[in-house]
Amino acid sequence: MFRENYRYKEIADELNVSINTVKTQLKRAKAKLGNLPPL
Repeated sequence: MFRENYRYKEIADELNVSINTVKTQLKRAKAKLGNLPPL
């Protein structure tokens, strides 16, 4: 699901959450995993 070029809105719609929730969770995951390429 978190493949490149997947837009925040598409993820939010699929998970039935807000775009801000998607951004926050991805930011937290990125912080825990270290430097990853931008989404």
